Amino acid sequence: MRDFSTKKADFFYLFSLVAIVGSCILVMILSLTYTFLAEAAADDYCSAGLPQTAGFWYSYATLQYSQWTGRWLAMSIYPYVFPRLGIDTINYSVFLLLAPLMSLASFYIMARVILSPLINRTTSVFISLAITAIFWAYMPSIGELWYWATGIVEYQLPFFLLVIASASLLAVTRGLYSKNMDLLLTGVAMVSAVALSGLNELLGLYFVAFCALQLILAILRSDRRTTVLFAIVFLAAVVAWYISVSAPGNAVRSAGEFPNSMRLVPAILAFLYDPEHSFIAWIINPALIFLTIALLAHMGREGSQVSSAPEGANPQHRILHLPIFLCIALLAWFCGRFVVSFAQGTILPGRVSNVLFAVFIASVLLLLPSALRWLSGRSAGPVNWPKQTSAIALLLLSMSLIAAPNTSAAINDLRFNFAEYRPVIEARKAEVRNAPDDADLTFRRLSRPPRLFFKPELTGDPDYWENKCYAKYYGVKSVKVVGE
Repeated sequence: MRDFSTKKADFFYLFSLVAIVGSCILVMILSLTYTFLAEAAADDYCSAGLPQTAGFWYSYATLQYSQWTGRWLAMSIYPYVFPRLGIDTINYSVFLLLAPLMSLASFYIMARVILSPLINRTTSVFISLAITAIFWAYMPSIGELWYWATGIVEYQLPFFLLVIASASLLAVTRGLYSKNMDLLLTGVAMVSAVALSGLNELLGLYFVAFCALQLILAILRSDRRTTVLFAIVFLAAVVAWYISVSAPGNAVRSAGEFPNSMRLVPAILAFLYDPEHSFIAWIINPALIFLTIALLAHMGREGSQVSSAPEGANPQHRILHLPIFLCIALLAWFCGRFVVSFAQGTILPGRVSNVLFAVFIASVLLLLPSALRWLSGRSAGPVNWPKQTSAIALLLLSMSLIAAPNTSAAINDLRFNFAEYRPVIEARKAEVRNAPDDADLTFRRLSRPPRLFFKPELTGDPDYWENKCYAKYYGVKSVKVVGE
């Protein structure tokens, strides 16, 4: 019979599991509630107002490539999908559901590929749920990703493809499947890499770097077959990325919108001064710290034989040593951030910080197996932390999720803002739908727009591009807002 202290430890561990599952569910309920409260904004109306003429998507993508952006695939999706979506109906919220689904799938794939066989499928599901909750609760600018259809196309979808492509390469590297499956995974990685750069050049660059690292490791292992496969993927990724960044539209847009673009000093200043989206805040993020401790304790307990095995005894876990890999992860993040600052000459937009935060979380997961082996080497044996360690970390994690910035803002907005927001927005829709084509409409400004949404309000200038896209979508002459 177990002693009383063991029973207490088991009860405390069970209590912490209930607490973290409950807090994750609460966060996800909040996130889904806002999904069905969100409204289209800014570029959504511009894309939804495009013609539905057959073949227009191709001419539009070509025009944007030459005059605005190299994101050719995104510019093909907008004219083909958005005009048919019905962005002022429930269809918009259904489309926004892609964000949590892709986030959950991305983090599950990462957990399975990176941490296998240290964890099982059930634990992978829990990890993906916890990381998705952390991602939502601490995202720098949540309205520009989860609650904005344009953000989903250009940031959430390419991050999902980045995970698919990277996980495919890792699966081939670790020999998790047969040779025929390796060929299929290589093809998936190549197609994902091409689509990825067509949606977001920064995430495309990250895959180019990741693929180059895996190619170097394959060469060092003298694995000729994998080297050839990865070289093909790398070549396709580089070509796709070059097509995106060399678009004439990038230069045209930079000249018009970013006067400090491609200037070193403004880029350095923008890189250094960004207090709102500080990298230091991510390093000391309490939720990520507590999750890391809980995972290390759990993997040390459940997978001690794997984690304590010599580096050469388990080829599927042969990755770079912790200090080197840590430096590479930090360098990748800093380079990605500097590239954006250099391209625009400004501090990072919130939507870019969102995907960098997601990449940062992925880097943390990539470091965990090496960290576990390093801890095992320091202790000259398995990392066998007691259950209390995991229990305390999980309990603190659940508290940090509840106290997170986005969670607090979401609760406050539900209590105070939406009593005004929903009726006002619905009244505007009814008015603008019934207005004649030559109407100049004036709406009363929202007194407290929801903080979690991206640009939840129009401007007072009827000639501002957002107002013009809104007016064009509904077929009226102009719209503006006035008042406090």
